[in-house]
Amino acid sequence: MAVVLDLDAAPPQMGPEIELMGAVDHSAVQLAVDSGKRPWQQVLAERGALQPEDLDYTVLGTQRTQIVGAQNRGITLAQLRRVRQFIQAHTIDEEGTLAWLDLAPAEFNVGRLHTASINLYQVTNWIIAPATKPYSASLVELLCERGTTEQKASVFVSHWWWVVRAPLCCAERAWCKQGRTSF
Repeated sequence: MAVVLDLDAAPPQMGPEIELMGAVDHSAVQLAVDSGKRPWQQVLAERGALQPEDLDYTVLGTQRTQIVGAQNRGITLAQLRRVRQFIQAHTIDEEGTLAWLDLAPAEFNVGRLHTASINLYQVTNWIIAPATKPYSASLVELLCERGTTEQKASVFVSHWWWVVRAPLCCAERAWCKQGRTSF
């Protein structure tokens, strides 16, 4: 997975107690109602568990913007933050416990997922595959603005599994590489 960072943008605000998670945006609940999907909280209360098809992914995008070539599909920090907000909008407590259960086989299954430890396998099961399948799109093609023809990566991240905090770690690394030390 490649990451596009705008090195000229203002650095993320970070201090001794870094707020990596940001504010949780629960507006996805209203969007779900508007799209005809039942709110996930209602489904969870009725069935006791959710499946990926119970979620409304329209907040991530509703059409494919074709970008030719994987090398042109770098994901921006803003797009990573949208994915993070989607994850955060599905928490069931203040500690970041998610309404989602791990879909991995028993020997790898960790049970209920958490924002601090969700990995790319789990994000693929709960977000990437179900959100992109109806459009035959990559995640970037779903997240990007209409008319986008390329998003070249300025930083390449390979085997990125630490989904929620990785974007800020990438930003910090890029800033340090540019000789910038203040956040």
